Amino acid sequence: MKLIYLLDWIETFDDEYALYASSNRGVNENSEAIAIKSHYISGTEIPEGMKYLIDVELAKEILIVWSDWRQGRKPSSHEKYQAIQYYLENDAYLPNET
Repeated sequence: MKLIYLLDWIETFDDEYALYASSNRGVNENSEAIAIKSHYISGTEIPEGMKYLIDVELAKEILIVWSDWRQGRKPSSHEKYQAIQYYLENDAYLPNET
């Protein structure tokens, strides 16, 4: 499943899951991605070609902050990706520029 579509389901995953994405050409919103129980908890093997992206619990927090900073607006799939990618690159929440 593409990462951008997986993010549409992020709220349904338990917090002990983590997102992994194909890293063959760098991770982007069209990368193949999966959600699996964190290997720290379950000892689950990471599929070949996939790299750890983010814990679901942190991803949910990033999206809650994104929404709070925008008067409760729900992010689109692309906005979810942008918010998470920004956090991963900057260790900070995506500012509200409006």
